[in-house]
Amino acid sequence: MNATTSSVGPVSRFVALMAVLGFVQASAVEPKVATVDEFRTAMKDAGEAFAVITMMTPTPAYLLNSVRGDELTQVAIVRSQMAASRTFLSAKRSADGVRLSDEMLDALDDLDAILRKSEPDQAAAIDAVEEVDKACAACHRSMREGNERTGYRFRPGIVG
Repeated sequence: MNATTSSVGPVSRFVALMAVLGFVQASAVEPKVATVDEFRTAMKDAGEAFAVITMMTPTPAYLLNSVRGDELTQVAIVRSQMAASRTFLSAKRSADGVRLSDEMLDALDDLDAILRKSEPDQAAAIDAVEEVDKACAACHRSMREGNERTGYRFRPGIVG
């Protein structure tokens, strides 16, 4: 190996890039979601962290402890944003929002448990990621309207 070659693969470079960009840092402060704008920000942050998870899980590098550790960091980010969002929806007396948030939190807990196992089970992790994705989609179908072009918003009557 010389100065122009590297043993670092594309996934390792991706993880390093995410760390440099700050995507692999979990906040020590629980996010606060008290307004619709803060809710939007929380969902955006959760979506970005989940995108990293969905890209990392099916790769061959998943078997590396460092990659699973980075995924756990992203799960923690999604979970903290969802927990804060659940509190917001509870304060707005959205029973469906609380139920859907609880389903999401349960799916995230399942993914977290799989990622923490000493023996990596990539197939189980992929299935768990799909369950988290299904929980996201169920909430989106129930609670929001709009699209990327027009912007997303709560359906009328969801948050008063």
